[in-house]
Amino acid sequence: AAVLGGIIFGMWFLVFRKDDSLGDIYAEPAYIGSIQSTVEGSGNATAKETATVTIPANGTVEQVLVAQGAVVSAGQPLFSVYSQAAQEALASAPIGPLMVKLALPAVAAQLINMLYNIVDRIYIGHIAVVGRTALTGLGVTFPILMLISAFTAFAGMGGAPLASIRLGAGDREGAEKILGNSTTLLLLMAAVLTTLFTIIKEPVLMAFGASEDTIGYALDYISIYLVGTVFVQLALGLNAYITAQGQALVAMCSVLIGAVLNIALDPLFIFGFGMGVRGAATATVISQGVSACWVVGFLCSGRSGLRIRPRNMRLEGAVVGKIAALGVAPFIMQSTESL
Repeated sequence: AAVLGGIIFGMWFLVFRKDDSLGDIYAEPAYIGSIQSTVEGSGNATAKETATVTIPANGTVEQVLVAQGAVVSAGQPLFSVYSQAAQEALASAPIGPLMVKLALPAVAAQLINMLYNIVDRIYIGHIAVVGRTALTGLGVTFPILMLISAFTAFAGMGGAPLASIRLGAGDREGAEKILGNSTTLLLLMAAVLTTLFTIIKEPVLMAFGASEDTIGYALDYISIYLVGTVFVQLALGLNAYITAQGQALVAMCSVLIGAVLNIALDPLFIFGFGMGVRGAATATVISQGVSACWVVGFLCSGRSGLRIRPRNMRLEGAVVGKIAALGVAPFIMQSTESL
C-alpha cells in the first residue's frame, strides 16, 4: 500500500504540480493584461525571445515568463500560455528526437495496457481447484472486451488527430469542440454498449465458445466488467487527446496508474475477499475508474492545452462526421481482432 501510494503521489506531482517559472497557472480568473516592450506590439504578439508578460491575478500584478515563439494575446487565459510551450515544441523541434519522445511513451502505454488482461489471467489461473476452468471462461469474454475497446478508438483516434490539426492551425476553440463532441460520443457509446451487452451477453458468450462448465465464470466476469464500460471509454478514448497535444508522458502515466492499481487489487479481491473471477473484474473496474478520473481531471485542468468544456459537448453533425470518417478505420481494425 505504501509503495502504491508513493507511485500515485509521484505521478500526481509530475502531472499536476505548479511550475513556478510560469507563475500561478491556477489563478482564476487570470488573464494577460498587457505585453511589455520585450514583446512586439501591445495586443497579439509573438515573443522573439523569452519575454515577460504582466498579468492581473487575485488583485495583484504578477509577471510570467513566456517561452520563445509563444503567441500571447490580451485577455487570453493564462493556462493556455503555459500549454503553448509543448505545442511550440511540436511545431519547431527536430522531427527525429520529437518522434522518439512521443513514440516511446505511447508504445510503453500500449504494453502497460496489456497488463490488465495478463494479470487477471495469472491470478485467476492460480485459483484452487477451478482455476483452469475459470481461466477458460475468462478467455471467452475477450472478444467482447476487444469490441468495447474498439469503440474507444472510433472516437479517440478519430478525433485526436483532427484536434492536433486544429491546434497547429491556431484554432484552439475548434480543437476543444472536437474534444467535447468526442467526450459526448464516448459517453453515449458507453451507455449503449453497457445496455446492449447486458441483454445479450449469454448468447454472445455461448456463440464465442463458452460451454456449460465455463459460462458461469464468463458471466461472472463480464457482468461486472460491463458496469465499468464508461471508465474504459473515457480512459482510453480521451487519453488520445493528451498525446495529441504533445504530452505523451502524461498519457503513459494515466495508463500506468490503472495497471499498477490492478496488480495490487487483484490478489486482494480474488483471494483476500474470496471473490474469485468476480474479484478480478471488480479490481479491473476500480482501476479503470481511477485511470478515467485521472484523464478527465487532467483535461479539465490548467495543465492541459485542450480542456473539456460543457459548451463544446453538444453534438454537431459536421464535427461528428469528421470524427467518424477518420475513426472508422481504427475501429474496424481493432474490432476485427475480436473475431
